[in-house]
Amino acid sequence: NISPPSLHHHFENGDGKSLSANTKTYLFNEIRSPGGGATRLVAAAFCDAKDSTTIPPDQLPSPLEVNFHLKMTYFLTSLTQQQTDEFADILETIVDVEKKAFVFS
Repeated sequence: NISPPSLHHHFENGDGKSLSANTKTYLFNEIRSPGGGATRLVAAAFCDAKDSTTIPPDQLPSPLEVNFHLKMTYFLTSLTQQQTDEFADILETIVDVEKKAFVFS
């Protein structure tokens, strides 16, 4: 009986060795902890972290936050430039209204 290769071996010497470093990190995190790859991907993007493995667990986004950011990213990538500009204007208006409501409450 031959045991399956370790994850480390798979990404260093096996079929996974040709993957980019970012892809390896994502897949390693996802395999090690289902949902962990997406969580650390979102955390790295929004915490301005070059290495998501350095982000403490208590600073990682919740599953709800991860889902929101992934859905929003998917939606925004489907828009034309004009639609993106219009959507940005809408969001800016919402933020301005919220800021004013916060100041006057």
